[in-house]
This record gives sequence, C-alpha cells and structure tokens, in this order.
Amino acid sequence: MTAEEQKRYINYLAERLEKADLGLRARDAVLQDFLDKQKEYDERLSKLDAVLSDVEDIKKNLASEVKKRKAAERKVDDLKAKLKFANKNRFGDKSHRTKKKDLDEDSDRTKDKDDFDGTSTSLPANSIANKKVDDGSYLS
Repeated sequence: MTAEEQKRYINYLAERLEKADLGLRARDAVLQDFLDKQKEYDERLSKLDAVLSDVEDIKKNLASEVKKRKAAERKVDDLKAKLKFANKNRFGDKSHRTKKKDLDEDSDRTKDKDDFDGTSTSLPANSIANKKVDDGSYLS
C-alpha cells in the first residue's frame, strides 16, 4: 500500500469510527431518555398505587358509613313508631272519644221536665218508652 492509500484508509477508518461513535452516543442518549421516562413512569405508578389504596380505604369507610346510616334510619323509624304509639295512647284513640249527639236528638231536659205529667203521652218523641221493638210493639 502506498502512503496515499494508507492515508485514505486511515481516514476511512477514522470516519467509520466517528460514525460508530456517533451512533453509540445517539443510542446512549435514546437509552438515557428511555430510562428517564421509565423512572418517571415508575414514580407516577407508585403515586397511582397510593391513590388507589386511598380509594379502597375510602370505599371501605363509605360502606361502613352506609351501614351505620341505614341502622340509624331504622332506629329513627322505630323511635317514630314508638312516639306515635305513645302519643296515641297519651291523647286517646278515636274509639275512646265520645260521640257527639245529633242536634235533632238533643233534648232540652228542662223543657221535657216541665211538660211531663206522668203519662206516656207526655214523654218526648225520642224517649225509650216510645221506641218500637222488633216485633212492632212499644216499650212500656
């Protein structure tokens, strides 16, 4: 090989070495970017795992609170029923109240007393003695 060929061959090898070195540096840069992204993803994943754990805890607490609320609602309903029963017994039931007489059945006792002379004809029209029995006869 001549000196000129040796120089060209050395330059060719140097260029190949530079290209290979450049390729390796590019590959290292891409690999470093990939590793940095992977590290970032790992950090985000650990944060998401922590958030997921918190969500699971919140779900458990919510389920517990729902059970407590339902139990409290049942207790409120039971206490309302007891209060209603107590108030009903305290103030009396409708069946314990007296019936009001109709106005046409009301009689003025003093008026009836003045007109009564002891005979059945002097009795008021709504008195028991003037009521018919099932067989058609009057009570006397």
